[in-house]
Amino acid sequence: MKKFLLFGLVLALVGCGQDETKAVQEQKAEVATNEVKKTAVKETGIRTLIINDISEINANAEQIKAEISAEDRALIEEYFSRAETLRLVSGDKSMFGVSLGEAIEKTKNHFEKKSAMDDKIIAFNEIYKAELVSFDKSTKYNDGMDLKIKFTNLSDKVVSAIDGWVELEVEGIEKSDSLHLGTHKFDKPLAKGESAEITRWTEANSLATIKIEQGNAIAKMFFKDVTILFDDGTTDEVKQMY
Repeated sequence: MKKFLLFGLVLALVGCGQDETKAVQEQKAEVATNEVKKTAVKETGIRTLIINDISEINANAEQIKAEISAEDRALIEEYFSRAETLRLVSGDKSMFGVSLGEAIEKTKNHFEKKSAMDDKIIAFNEIYKAELVSFDKSTKYNDGMDLKIKFTNLSDKVVSAIDGWVELEVEGIEKSDSLHLGTHKFDKPLAKGESAEITRWTEANSLATIKIEQGNAIAKMFFKDVTILFDDGTTDEVKQMY
């Protein structure tokens, strides 16, 4: 059907004079019907077009390009790239069924929240610090290594335990590693200014960890997704947005 409509559209654009056959006229009529459907979108603005499938963006690409700025088109691409990834990975189509205008606004809000979260992550890591102090060949497993992580509490409360992930960045390696700490209860709760060591086993299966194993890495650690439990039962946490 797509080839049939495309052929008809070409004839409609070029024009065939007074000698059109009935078949060509029928093709043009079908094209005209489809154009009427698109006109309804134009009259209210392409931003009102509701996208239920990624192919609908491609089908209206020219009109989108004509009516929407490059900056907002980038936001549309960002939104529906995430929507399509979610659909492919889990079959979840919940991000579809929105208009282009809604996609633009949702993405703006997402980036605003992400920016605020990035600021919170920076502030969080000034209060709770993670530092890679050393590593040893694993004694628990036949391969891999034990990373010795120093956790320091600079808050005004007493920390009893932590749960979550720590990010590992190595100088010269673009991609960071996310290491799962799991739940770690400190033998002695940590008051302000106190530190304790956490041992975390990992395989040398990434460029960052391989470079650490080589013994010449300059590394840093920080929290992006972790919960801190205080001795009074309250918590503090930071959650990374993707």
